[in-house]
Amino acid sequence: NIKIINIDYKINENINESELFYNRTYLNYVKKCFSKNRIGYLHANYFWNNFFKYNELLQYDWGMRIDDDSFFINSIDFDFFEILNKNNYMFGSGYTKNDVYPNERDCRQELHNFTRDFCNNYKIEPKNKFLKKCLEDNNDEYLMGPNKKKREKTELIWNCGNCNVYNMKMFRTENWKKWNDKFNKLAGGYKYRWGDIEVIGLYAYIFLDKPLYDFKLKEKKLYDTGNTDFIRVGTAPSTKK
Repeated sequence: NIKIINIDYKINENINESELFYNRTYLNYVKKCFSKNRIGYLHANYFWNNFFKYNELLQYDWGMRIDDDSFFINSIDFDFFEILNKNNYMFGSGYTKNDVYPNERDCRQELHNFTRDFCNNYKIEPKNKFLKKCLEDNNDEYLMGPNKKKREKTELIWNCGNCNVYNMKMFRTENWKKWNDKFNKLAGGYKYRWGDIEVIGLYAYIFLDKPLYDFKLKEKKLYDTGNTDFIRVGTAPSTKK
């Protein structure tokens, strides 16, 4: 069964309009690509990091998030949820990446400081050694890539964001509630355009022993993004999870 649900949304009351991401015209990405009429994307950044709170989803043990410009281009003959469960992962991604474009770096302003301050305030040592070193050295290159005007590699492997699978238990822990609460109070999605790639991805690297399962869907030629020439020829298997 498919349900389409209307969701109420509004900008956090604790921030001024002048603080919203589209006003950061000192960033090249904002100057060229992100005008005021893209406010809907900032609402989406809030949703992606808070979707598990909606009453319609509270009954479920597993969740999947997929962008509407993404395509399964061949039949899927496995169950995403069973694979994560069998391998003791809470979080999986359709594919992963460790390269960062200049535009992506512009969308990660203050992310390093936010993560470092959170870990320091709660006296948390990140599980991931690269993130731990990044925060100890106060060096954000592990996190966001070198500050150069070209595509660069980072030490961290990032989830794709447009096709992610979650064990919903991850969002019911006290650790997640602390992290999510700090994100919402800062309004990181509205101020800096942090999405689930960054927010959920970093949470996993801070707290989870096995932070991210890579389904390698692109490598297996099962999935692609943003190409409307593809036709959806396959679907994920039916599941009641």
